Amino acid sequence: VAIADVVYLRYFDTVVPVVALAALGQLGQVEGSVRALLRPTDVWLAVGVASALAFASLWPRRRREGAPAGRVRLNASAALAVLCLGSGVPALRNLSDAIRDPATADQVFSQQALAERWGLVNVHLFDALRTYREWAARNAPDPAEQARVSAFLARRATISAAAASRYGVARGANLLLIQVESLQQWVIGARVRGVEITPYLNTLRSKALYFPLLFDQTGQGRSSDGEFAALNSQHALDRGAVAFRRPGNRFIALPGVLRQQGYATLSAHAFEKGFWNRGVLHPRYGFQRMLFAPELGPGEVIGWGLADEVFLSRMVEPLTKERQPFFAFLITLGLHHPFDLFPDQHKALDVGELRGTPLGNYIHAMHYFDASLSSFMAALERTGVLNNTVVALYGDHEAGLWVDESLLALAGEPRGDASVLVRIRR
Repeated sequence: VAIADVVYLRYFDTVVPVVALAALGQLGQVEGSVRALLRPTDVWLAVGVASALAFASLWPRRRREGAPAGRVRLNASAALAVLCLGSGVPALRNLSDAIRDPATADQVFSQQALAERWGLVNVHLFDALRTYREWAARNAPDPAEQARVSAFLARRATISAAAASRYGVARGANLLLIQVESLQQWVIGARVRGVEITPYLNTLRSKALYFPLLFDQTGQGRSSDGEFAALNSQHALDRGAVAFRRPGNRFIALPGVLRQQGYATLSAHAFEKGFWNRGVLHPRYGFQRMLFAPELGPGEVIGWGLADEVFLSRMVEPLTKERQPFFAFLITLGLHHPFDLFPDQHKALDVGELRGTPLGNYIHAMHYFDASLSSFMAALERTGVLNNTVVALYGDHEAGLWVDESLLALAGEPRGDASVLVRIRR
């Protein structure tokens, strides 16, 4: 448990929550990230376990003379058990008070701070109790909360009316939405040794709407949080992933809304449909048709799934044949944290001293995606699909790269700026 908490803290700044156990089956898929987050000093966490096992196995089992009778031993054991439970009552009382206190139970800004204050065991007990309370609570919001939500939506509708002149300007057009794995804003326009990292995306800025101030809002659901936010216009949960904690919800999502307007809806991801529970969630979002690894077929794999070039090229034919108007949602996988598996044959840039580092491999991956996207768009243009299609793309979450001087230099960010750690993760 301690080793799992250490790894989780290094990536998410929180200990492993109970709700994360729902995604335990995906642990094998993120094995590389786990290995990258481990440190040689973590072996000390195993020393306690090893010494305890050795102590237990080597403890002499000699039967002492005059050993107490069975009933006496049983009574002694029962008394010791009662004593142990009794000594834990103050801690349990404090835990009970904490779970009833909104300032602690509902406004935990840092479980790391709680771990420093209470210790790992108590934090896990607290998380388990809070999760149970959440599951046991009735699902329907109370009338007062419903009234507040209705009032908020009414106010927002009034504000949105000011933009009515622009509303629906692309009505009836196809929508192609691309979620790009780990794409961060700073790579747009950035150069390595004088060469553009994303030349095609750079050219799009002159003929497209460009939003450079999108800040990462994902939580522990990472990619699934990114698509949840994009498709549902809602923030993700503070703990765990919507994909596993709320798969039975009734979602009012973009694909479902467009489907009601006569759109064909399609999602595609070059990996397993069980990853982030997409096989369950996507139909609930409103997708009529889904393409995953079995439907897309074999091909070059980079990291976990089909390489971006293979994946995007495979999508040209389905999009060309799809009934119009359509809404298509493509999820790239490309290279994922820890960025150590990018193949040499696709390394087209000279990254200098960054060669072989996570940042260097990330730059190669973004350059490779950029070229793959350029070819994909050119192919769609040849088929005529782009004549009536709005294309939108975004990064699902920040890349998890270590923010050091090399990254700041590429991004053109000054050192010592207190806001740089937030801005660099756009």
